Amino acid sequence: MDRRIDPPGLTAGVLGVGLLNTAVVNAFPFLAGTLMDRAGMSSAGVGLLISMELLVSAVVALALSAPGLRLSPSLCGLAACAAFAAGNLLAMQADGAVLAAARCLAGAGGGLGLAAAGRAIAHASSPARLAATVALVLAGLGGVIALITGWLVAHHGYPGGAFFLAAIAVIGAPLTTFLPHSASIARTPFRAPGGAIQWPAALPLAIATGLAFLASGAIWSYCERIGLTVGLSSHAVTFAIGLTALAGVAGGAAAMVVANAERSFLAAGIGVAVFGASATALALAGEPYGYVLALTSLSFAFIFVWPFLLASAVEIDPSGGLASAAFGAQMLAGAFAPFLGGVLLLSGSFRSLAMFAGCGTVAALVCIAMSYRALRKRDSAFDAR
Repeated sequence: MDRRIDPPGLTAGVLGVGLLNTAVVNAFPFLAGTLMDRAGMSSAGVGLLISMELLVSAVVALALSAPGLRLSPSLCGLAACAAFAAGNLLAMQADGAVLAAARCLAGAGGGLGLAAAGRAIAHASSPARLAATVALVLAGLGGVIALITGWLVAHHGYPGGAFFLAAIAVIGAPLTTFLPHSASIARTPFRAPGGAIQWPAALPLAIATGLAFLASGAIWSYCERIGLTVGLSSHAVTFAIGLTALAGVAGGAAAMVVANAERSFLAAGIGVAVFGASATALALAGEPYGYVLALTSLSFAFIFVWPFLLASAVEIDPSGGLASAAFGAQMLAGAFAPFLGGVLLLSGSFRSLAMFAGCGTVAALVCIAMSYRALRKRDSAFDAR
């Protein structure tokens, strides 16, 4: 068990770029709601707009995860904050094609940030512990971001929410200077036979990540709508989302404890199962108490599972490229989740979303098992040499 302590600057740098994704995840339900209520956009139209931004993020993150690519996490992180801030400032008073272009620019910034985080985490002595520490801090900040975004959107509409996102990027920019400036990896992996990505293990893990966040993201994107459906007021929904997001703090704390056991694949499987079950329960919520309980469990599982998916990725590929690809897979799922959720709502009901989440979660668990089996097979072959 590796008990070495990573430099505080590494944690701060990953936190800086992590703010971008945290801001997007916690702000989108409110931004989507105000575009439907004040701009007259349909659920499918709003979902398509969000999907475009997240798709750009995914493409950028995946492109920068290519094996052998030497990438400076610090420069990448700084560029991420600049693009994210510029896109949101441009989106404040835009509409139509200009709004779409602005959101895509912000999405490119988000993708750069994900790539920087994935590469930087690979420099940690314990990727799971570093990711859990960052997740714990971001969980607390996520609740605050949700509350502030909800208040700004209620009083200033979409421009208020977009300006707040830009401000978050400005705050995160100085922290990116603490990220590694070199593309070299400070830690020596215990096992990296041949130094190449092991695709039989890597591909299922990337697919599992995408499926887990696709299944749950389709429901999370419309959690505000679900809250209104169960009888809560818009202010009560804002308070519920912001307050239950703080449950992620407990998820981050639990991840820090479990990270010491260094059983990343097992923890990832448990986390995905709870994540999917919580999303399914949220879609099926019929009264306020059930809605709040499902939101609480979802927030806990979202923060808990992510460090172990990343740690599993680094175990397969110590360069950090697969960790960046895992971020990309998450955003790729996020790109399709809002649009898919909107289409399912137009053609069915929240029950349709629940069925989709359940099936997607089961498929993700199967892929995690396949990845673990392939990795153990690789290690056994390496030991036999």
